[in-house]
Amino acid sequence: MAQAARACGNRALTVRAEIQSAVNRALEGESLLAVQVEPPSSFHCGRVVLSTPTGYEWLVHEAWNPVIEHAPKDYEVVLRHAA
Repeated sequence: MAQAARACGNRALTVRAEIQSAVNRALEGESLLAVQVEPPSSFHCGRVVLSTPTGYEWLVHEAWNPVIEHAPKDYEVVLRHAA
């Protein structure tokens, strides 16, 4: 069981790295768009969580296609508003 959890955590780290790289390319560098990846659990499927400060929501729009292209099909993509 612990080995399976570790594998899910490792996959989540890999997914985050791939998506962050794609976002950085789309936005031509680092930005205020935060990318978090939560591994699947017994309560929910894996999640890619995007958030920006107020006023920077346009970053999500600019990076949407690369995020969707790199997000695993069995993961949700979630938008969170960061205050």
